[in-house]
Parts: sequence; C-alpha cells; structure tokens
Amino acid sequence: MKNITENKIEKLIKKILPQAGEILRKKFRKTGVKYTKSHALDVVTEADIAVNRMLLNTIRKNFPDHGIVSEETGKHQNNSEYIWVIDPLDGTLNFSRGIPFFVSMLAVFRNKKLIMSAIYDPIYDELAFARHGFGAMINGKRIKASRCKDVRTSIGTVSSVFQEEQKKLFNLLVKEAEKLKAMATGSAGYNAMITARGAGDWYVNYNPRIWDIAPGVLLLKEAGHKVTNIYGKSWQFGDRGIISAEKNLHKKLVGLVRKSLDSP
Repeated sequence: MKNITENKIEKLIKKILPQAGEILRKKFRKTGVKYTKSHALDVVTEADIAVNRMLLNTIRKNFPDHGIVSEETGKHQNNSEYIWVIDPLDGTLNFSRGIPFFVSMLAVFRNKKLIMSAIYDPIYDELAFARHGFGAMINGKRIKASRCKDVRTSIGTVSSVFQEEQKKLFNLLVKEAEKLKAMATGSAGYNAMITARGAGDWYVNYNPRIWDIAPGVLLLKEAGHKVTNIYGKSWQFGDRGIISAEKNLHKKLVGLVRKSLDSP
C-alpha cells in the first residue's frame, strides 16, 4: 500500500509542478508585488497566491488525509502520516523585479522522513526530481553532483541574504581559499538545482524555513553529496539550514560554518 500511495504521489508531483510553472510563466513580468511580509524585500505577488491555491486544491483533492505546510498559508493537518511542504514561488523578489531566477518546489515526508522532492524551473522548463533511493533527475535524466574536494578550486552557492554568520563565513573562506568564488541567485531552489547538477561544487544556507531547505536536501543527497543541517548533523524535519558538498569538502565546510556561528 505504501508503494502504491507513493507512486501516486510521484505521478502527481510530476504533473502539478509544471502546471505551477505555467502559471508563473504567464504572470512573469506582468504582475507585481501584492503585499509585503516581514520587511520591504519580503514580498508576495499574485503569482505566489495563484500557484499556492492551485497546489493546495490539487493535493487536497487527491490526498485529503495528507498534511500540508505552505509558505503562504501555514500548516494543515500537520500530524498526518504524509506531509507536503510547498513553496509555490521561491525567488519571489527576483520574480517581482523581472529577474529570471525563480522556481516552484515541494518536498514530501512520510512520518517526518523525507521521501520525495521536486524543483521546477519554468524559464528553462526543467523539472528536478528525487525519490529516496532512486537517484536525482532533471527531465528524466540522471544528474550527479560535483566531486570537487578542495575549497580553493571550488565554486559555491549561498543565500543572497547576507546576515552576520554568512559574512563571517565569507571571511573564513577568503582566508582559506585566497579568493572566494560563490553565487547568490536569490532562490534556494535554484541554488539547489545548480549544485545538484554539478555546476556548483557546494551549497551553504543558514535559512531556518523548511520550505526553502527541504526540497533541496533530498535532491542533493540523491545526486551524491553529503548533506547535513547547518551544524553538520543529519538533516531532520524542521532543521535549520543546509551544508551540501563532496564528503571531504563537506567536512571542511562544516568546520568553517561552526566557526562562523561561534566567533564573536
């Protein structure tokens, strides 16, 4: 029964995320900010609301007993066996300013264990999908993460929110590698796709929000990276942040991130 249910979940994910992307494509550069949340750069657009509504309605129709955690509408039946975590538009600020780095993404948990995740890039029509134990794919083709072991020859992806810990990490990386090579796209899901396909060598994000982090965790792990929370521990439901890299490089990054958290 579990496999039947999860096969149905996979089928639905591969159907609805491209549909979400179609909504985003149609509204891109045609709709602006609907309202702001915590500050002026934390925005919500009509596209966030439209995609969120479609995803919620479709998931509830097909799996009425499943829980949902959404960035835009909070929690629904959060004690269910299966929980969907959705971010209808990741990279909303980019979207609102006409910058084509944004995705729609989700993750599915069974008894708080991450079993599936997907990220859809509507600009390039690319669906990244991972199922526990089955590898990571983009448009059905297997992808592999970078095997780079040396921070000095690596290119990283990081959050575009430059808070104190990340500033300290950058200083530590510059001391370690002499020059810092990192990308901040403004979208956690876009960062995860870049890293999972091997275009970037590592990914560090201090973000505590599950909808920003969970979809990338399984994709990166199934692509071959060692993936942990920001403290270097096995990532669990609700954990803060992500560190993803080849295992030797990951160990180095964990040490640097810990210093960034501990240093005054």
